[in-house]
Amino acid sequence: IFDRPEFRSWVSPDFPTGSAKLLWIHGPAGFGKTILCSRVVEHLLSEIGAPIAHFFFSSDFKSREDPYIAIRSRIFQVI
Repeated sequence: IFDRPEFRSWVSPDFPTGSAKLLWIHGPAGFGKTILCSRVVEHLLSEIGAPIAHFFFSSDFKSREDPYIAIRSRIFQVI
């Protein structure tokens, strides 16, 4: 993923400042989205040193399905 043009554009300092820096990764269950996203988080924290807020939804836990929990988690991470 780190060599894909979409990712490189997304992490580029030239990314338009008026745009949301949101990377949306989607796909069917079991295709490795969580693993991929956790690698992206690790990469951003260690290689780039970027401040990030993240949340992993999960159908296994009811509390991880609630969009309000996701928003609350992201707010908590940035303050």
